[in-house]
Amino acid sequence: MAQDPSPIRPPPVYFAVGPKSHEITCPYCKVVGKTRLVRSLLRCCTKRHHCSSCGEYLGTYRRPQL
Repeated sequence: MAQDPSPIRPPPVYFAVGPKSHEITCPYCKVVGKTRLVRSLLRCCTKRHHCSSCGEYLGTYRRPQL
């Protein structure tokens, strides 16, 4: 029984991200838009950036510790 091959996905691309949402062209869905921020519940100084269109993970910002 032959199965359909899994869809080909580009390798992960991680951006240098900051503490605020910024405009990017998503390498996964090619849509231009602002990143969506998700804060970590355990570490309030960590923010994960995701594509606002397809939801793919793009990078993490960690506030420098003083």
